[in-house]
Amino acid sequence: MRKSKIRINPSLKYKIKRRANKVGIDLQNLYKVANLDKKDVIRLLNLDFTSKDSIEKTTQILGLNSYGKEIKSVKQLRKDRARFKAIRVVSMVQDTSSLEEQGLESMAIKRMIVRTGKEFLKGSYSSRLWK
Repeated sequence: MRKSKIRINPSLKYKIKRRANKVGIDLQNLYKVANLDKKDVIRLLNLDFTSKDSIEKTTQILGLNSYGKEIKSVKQLRKDRARFKAIRVVSMVQDTSSLEEQGLESMAIKRMIVRTGKEFLKGSYSSRLWK
């Protein structure tokens, strides 16, 4: 199936690049986080035409609407990403070590998520927030 291309406004390209810089995501990881093909992100940022899907996915990841207007603050966006990653990490640990079977209560698991989220924001995992 062939994707239809639409013209992308140069100011939107600028807003996407500026926002990615503010958020702290490099363009190499942007396509992975947005679940896009690398060529689609390159096309979005460097050419005049791209798919509507590429614009929507990229702007959503960056907390922008499809016109480049901020819909989520940088702080909230980073918090949401840290929580998402923390839940993923804790669930992987939980699956591999059967934490519930070891008597770990749900509150303890929630505390692990909060602590891991903080590590993604300001701790030793902060460089891995957008990977």
